[in-house]
Amino acid sequence: MKHKKFFLAFLTALIIIAAIFLNMTYINTTKTKMRKEVLKSAKFSDAQKGYTIVFFSDLHYGTSIKSKQLDDLIRRINLVDADLVLFGGDLFDDYEKMGAEDVEYLKNALNKIEAKSGKFAVLGNHDLKNENVQSAISSVLMQSEFEIITNTNLTVDGLNLVGIDSLKGGQADIEKAYEGVDFKKYTIALCHTPDILDSIKEGTDLLLSGHSHGGQINLPLISDYLTPEGAKNYIHGKHQKGATLLDITNGVGTTILPFRLFADSEFVVYKLS
Repeated sequence: MKHKKFFLAFLTALIIIAAIFLNMTYINTTKTKMRKEVLKSAKFSDAQKGYTIVFFSDLHYGTSIKSKQLDDLIRRINLVDADLVLFGGDLFDDYEKMGAEDVEYLKNALNKIEAKSGKFAVLGNHDLKNENVQSAISSVLMQSEFEIITNTNLTVDGLNLVGIDSLKGGQADIEKAYEGVDFKKYTIALCHTPDILDSIKEGTDLLLSGHSHGGQINLPLISDYLTPEGAKNYIHGKHQKGATLLDITNGVGTTILPFRLFADSEFVVYKLS
């Protein structure tokens, strides 16, 4: 009887460990979820209500995300019928290790993403590894019809869109990024690194960031150890500071380790209300 109980306990433990490992290495990393959010503000006009924004970041193509997963992600993004699509940086995990065919595939794939009012991007630290990498990544994005908005701003459909360079690898210029912004309009800032929250202009309504992968392995101490410079103060989820809401996406891909735990691969859909 004792041997039977021990065997059942051992078998149960093995099943639990196997389930966790399957989630960490496959389900949480390659089965990208769609997270839906509703944005409410008195700044929105009646015409803006129902407006849809898709935000994705940290693709890190070539690690856990390959062509099959990316094709499915793009298909699902296009089903949203977005007005705006925003990309938060880190296109490849290591561009210099990718072949020409991978770069060409990614360019063609990203070009298929549809957005009625445009596609906009900032660069991440992996995109800013050196001048050659930055130039190559910028070229891929621009050929895919993404406008790079580093340290600048524009108005799209009555919304302010502010792009800020990465705190890691980049040169964030807050004054230049916000030059001329009218804060009477709803203002969305896009920056790869969430710790920029402590430096952005008062009057920003929403800050969208990635970089941390939500901790990637989101456990005490472990996620703190893995989280890179630029995401030490804000690692996971939403944070309110004054009138500004910071929303950190877990991102799509992985880096260092092809594992995720309690930080599922995701893209985010925002609906204005």
